[in-house]
Amino acid sequence: MHAGFTAASLPGNPAETGAGDTVGVDRYRLRVELEDRPGALAAVATVLAGEGADVVSVDIHEVDGGTAVDEIVVILPADVVPSRLAAAIAEAGVATLLSSQRINAPADAVLAALQACAALADAPAGLRDAELRRALLQACSLSTVWIADPARARDWEAGRRCLDDGATVVVRCDDLVAPVDGAPRSGWVMAIADAPISPSLIAFVARPSSIRFSGSEVARAEALLSLRHSIAAPARHDAMRAAS
Repeated sequence: MHAGFTAASLPGNPAETGAGDTVGVDRYRLRVELEDRPGALAAVATVLAGEGADVVSVDIHEVDGGTAVDEIVVILPADVVPSRLAAAIAEAGVATLLSSQRINAPADAVLAALQACAALADAPAGLRDAELRRALLQACSLSTVWIADPARARDWEAGRRCLDDGATVVVRCDDLVAPVDGAPRSGWVMAIADAPISPSLIAFVARPSSIRFSGSEVARAEALLSLRHSIAAPARHDAMRAAS
C-alpha cells in the first residue's frame, strides 16, 4: 500500500513537487521548507492567497538550525495546481515547496489522527495490520509502508538495526528492495517496532531521499505502533495463559 510518487514540477525537488497536478481535486497537503524567522510563514501564506489558495491548517513539523519544515493544508480553485504554487513560491523567494499530495482525509490533523486510532482499535484482528498501514500512510505522507515479523524484518538494514538497538531507526538506503509496489529504489527507510523488547512486528516506512522524515513523523509512527501493541496485548496474554 503506498501513496505514490509523481512527476516533477520544480527543479528544487524534482521527485515530488508535481504530485497531484490534476485539475478538479482541490485539497492538498503541501510540505514547505522556509527560514525559521518571524514573518516567514506569513510570507508563504501571502503567496498562497495570491494564487487563490485557502489555507485550512498548518502543522510545524521540524526546526533544524535556521530552517523549518511545515505542512500546510490548502483548498485550491479548480484552475490551480501545485506546480503553479511551486513556481509562485520560488519566484517570491519565500520558501521551497518540497512536496504536495492530494488528500481526502479531514483537514484537521488532530481529527484525522483520532479517526485513524479509532479505526485501528475497532479493526478485527485479521485487519489490524491493514489499518496500521493506512494510518502510517496518513501520518507520513508520500511514503510506502510494509509490515514484517521480526525474522523477516532482518532482511533490511533498518529492520536489523531497529531490532538490535531496541529503538526506531531511520537509515539512508541506495538499493532498497521492498515487498510492495511503488517503493523508491533509493531513499530514507524508517523501521519502528511495536515494542522495544520482544516485538511482534516491525513497520517500515520508505520515501525518496529528497524528503527526510521529521521528528513529528517519527513520533506519530511510534505512537501508532505502540497503540497496535496495546490493542493486541489481551490476545497475547490469553495465548500465554492457554499455553502454560
